Amino acid sequence: SGNNYEGQAKAVDGDTLVLNNLYIRLNGIAAPELDEKGGTAAKSAMSQLLFDKNIRCSLSGQKSYQRHIGTCWIGKLDIAASMIADGKARDCPRYSLNRYRALETNNSKLLV
Repeated sequence: SGNNYEGQAKAVDGDTLVLNNLYIRLNGIAAPELDEKGGTAAKSAMSQLLFDKNIRCSLSGQKSYQRHIGTCWIGKLDIAASMIADGKARDCPRYSLNRYRALETNNSKLLV
């Protein structure tokens, strides 16, 4: 169905994954780049989350740097929400409209 994709995914970094050869940037969160403090930890957390799971993504139709913007789940678990609650990413209010703000931890607030 049009903008919905399902399958196994791999972490690119803390806020981007690859599913069915599509690069998907999670909507509404920001994780550090790989060369920034916390960047490799964020990617590693994302990898563990995705490992051996069936991922479902719904794309918004927007793109950012060749990446599709979307929201992804493992079952009912919102992957972006999980990354923030885990202290590995921040809420990005410009895109999330504060959807994930309540999940931010002291750790996630330290990230740029």
